[in-house]
Amino acid sequence: MWQVLQLPLFTIGTAGTWVERAFAVVHCTGGDLLIALVSPIIALVSMWATDWPQHKFWRVAVAAVALAAVVKRRRRFVG
Repeated sequence: MWQVLQLPLFTIGTAGTWVERAFAVVHCTGGDLLIALVSPIIALVSMWATDWPQHKFWRVAVAAVALAAVVKRRRRFVG
C-alpha cells in the first residue's frame, strides 16, 4: 500500500507504463520485506543475543530499527 501511495512522487509513477509501475511496486515492497527480515537478524548476531528476547530485548530492537532506517534511507538515495 505504501509503495503505491508514494509512486506518484517518482518519475516512473507518471511517465511509466502500468507494467513498469507494477514492477516498481513489487520490487520496492520486496526490498522493504528483505530489510525488515534481515535487520533483526543482523542485530541479534552482532549483539550475541543468544537468550533474546528474555535479555537484551530493547537493545536488539533499537539496533534493528536503527539499522533498517539507515539501510532504507541509503537505499532511497543510492538505488
